[in-house]
Amino acid sequence: MRRASSSTVRKVCPYGAQCYRTNPEHISEQAHPADPDYLKSCMIAGTDPVFVTRSKLFEWSEMMSGGCGRVSKEGLEKIWPELQRLAKSIGDLDDEWEEIDSDGNGFLNLSEFCDFTTQRGVDLPMGLDDFTQATGSNSLGCGYVDTLRCGVSGCPCRGFTMRKPCCRYGAECYQKSGDHVSKFLHPGDDGWEEGSVRKIFDRHMCECGHKQKLHASSLEGVRLVSYPSHWKTDHSNGEEFNARFTLPDTCVPLFQDFVNATYSDVTTRDRKKSCGTWEVPRNFEVLSVQRNENSQLWRKYMLKRDQLRKESSRRPGGSHSLNGLLVPPPPMPAASSRRGFLSRLLSSHNSTDSLGSMELPDFGIYGEAKTSAPWAFLVANSNDELGLGDADLPDGELNEWLLFHGTNAAASEQICAKDFSFRLAGTTTGSLYGGGTYLAESFTKADEYAREDDGCFTVLVCRVLGGRVLYCDEKTPDADKLTRDCTEGVYDCILGDRIKASGTYREFVVFDTENVYAEYILRYKRGEFFKSATHP
Repeated sequence: MRRASSSTVRKVCPYGAQCYRTNPEHISEQAHPADPDYLKSCMIAGTDPVFVTRSKLFEWSEMMSGGCGRVSKEGLEKIWPELQRLAKSIGDLDDEWEEIDSDGNGFLNLSEFCDFTTQRGVDLPMGLDDFTQATGSNSLGCGYVDTLRCGVSGCPCRGFTMRKPCCRYGAECYQKSGDHVSKFLHPGDDGWEEGSVRKIFDRHMCECGHKQKLHASSLEGVRLVSYPSHWKTDHSNGEEFNARFTLPDTCVPLFQDFVNATYSDVTTRDRKKSCGTWEVPRNFEVLSVQRNENSQLWRKYMLKRDQLRKESSRRPGGSHSLNGLLVPPPPMPAASSRRGFLSRLLSSHNSTDSLGSMELPDFGIYGEAKTSAPWAFLVANSNDELGLGDADLPDGELNEWLLFHGTNAAASEQICAKDFSFRLAGTTTGSLYGGGTYLAESFTKADEYAREDDGCFTVLVCRVLGGRVLYCDEKTPDADKLTRDCTEGVYDCILGDRIKASGTYREFVVFDTENVYAEYILRYKRGEFFKSATHP
């Protein structure tokens, strides 16, 4: 795709949100506050932007953070005065940062920003109209009514209504039909302007006096996304929910088969470290399954998946193949938080088309995870109590997988209720690939990190968005560099190929909670330990 330059960026309309001109030539030549390229044009022109949605506020701070879809504290500082103006309850950034960065990874994602601004009552519409339309969350069948709220500062309009023209006959009008009266303004009506030139319908202008483009979806919070049809929680009241449901015993055999299909008898140093022995269990017996239904965490995951789908639809290449085998795309250079900032900015929103003078890496296709076929079998054989269908299959084009995360009973409840925390990442089991959340495609590998409670162990089944995967098959990887390439660069996760490096397991590492959703809690027992062929 051809890179943009300053010569291809439109001028910024000096009237901003107050512009009343609707002629095609003006709209084509100049950028306005709701346009996709408006913030880019403001940056080039050195003009302070006018914000009409919260999503535009996030986009601007993301641009100030160097792109790549995440916001640093320094980037958020650029819009903080505007947030404080819009919501008097917002204090100093230093005092608020830890609450905003709820997962402790040092930067802000879109969902965290949306939740914070909703909780604090920031007086702007969310502006995620394309997302709500794509997911159907503006017509959930749950009594939610979406309206297009005006985003112009100080405007009380809470729903777009096409502005009526003034009847050309004014006080001389003799038509009394209901149809005529409902379509035209007459003397004495609110909005009547004596001598007005408004003689024709303008479908793009609201009665509030602002263009339709300056109005955006009023949906926020629970109403912003749709939820799996098999979930039991009633969300028709629009309130956040956070619950765990124990599935009937008839569902346990399905998950038992899922676990069995990912079993391996390969042992590792982590097995020796956590269990005190190189021996591995012969099997695992699933005792119970709980489903996690958490509106806030699901919303975070769905917003990320929507972002990746948009990026995937714009990617220039396809999968990379060699003699019919799928292989990772060529690696990108090390991340630099400011290098090439302007060229990234000029490329497109969220830097999804190019990075400097180079193309962004393709998503690549890294082969199915070991869980992919077993999960598809589980879905195909789902019973009424479990309720899974095709919509519950992962999206391979986004490198979405079902993976395991070993933990303990108390931590599993904390993760399902409050999400993963990166403040503690790596403190228990080390951090070969950096301080992220580690997941496995083999249940045996996840079991190495599970802890016993009352004779049972706990593993989470998580949905994971790999997105742009940073593949690593080095025996001794540079953890700091890998972390920077994800947290400051363009990658969404690391795939550590320890099968190739040392003959053990592949590990998947994410650095943002929006890339992972803990969906099921499995409680199980270990079988007897034995000395496998891989025992030293």
